[in-house]
Amino acid sequence: MNEKQRTATKKYWADQVRRERKSAETKARWDDPEERSKFMAAMSNPERRNRIAAAMRARWADPEERRKLMAGIENPDRRNGIAAAMRARWADPTSRQELTEQVKAGRMNPSAREKIAAASRARWADETVRAKMIDGIRAAWHRRKQQRGSAE
Repeated sequence: MNEKQRTATKKYWADQVRRERKSAETKARWDDPEERSKFMAAMSNPERRNRIAAAMRARWADPEERRKLMAGIENPDRRNGIAAAMRARWADPTSRQELTEQVKAGRMNPSAREKIAAASRARWADETVRAKMIDGIRAAWHRRKQQRGSAE
C-alpha cells in the first residue's frame, strides 16, 4: 500500500458514522451461518492463504515496511488496547468457553500437535535460543524461590 492509499484509507475510516455502519454490517454477516461459512471457506483456501503469506513476507522483507509494522506492534497504547480487549474477552463466560473449545480442538488435531512439536524441537536445537530459554527457566526458578522465601 502506498502513501496515497494509506492516507485515503485513514480518511475513509475516520468517519465515525461509516465505521459504526460497517461494523454493524460485518457483525450481521458474521452472525449469518451461511455468510460465515463462505468466509471461512475463502480463508481456508490454500491458494489465497499462500498469496497472503507471500505478501506479508514481502512486507517484512522491505526495511521501511518492517519499520512500520514494528512501530505498530511496539506502540504501548496499541498493545494495552489489545491486552484490555483480550482480558474482556476471557472475562466473558461465553467467549471464554468458545476460546477454550477452540484451543482444545486445535491441540487435539494430530497435524497441529506435530507442527507444534516440530517447532519446539527446532527451537531447542538452536543453541542461542536454547541458552536463552534455559536462562529464562533458571530466572523463573529463582523468582519462585525468592517468593517462597518471603512467604514463609
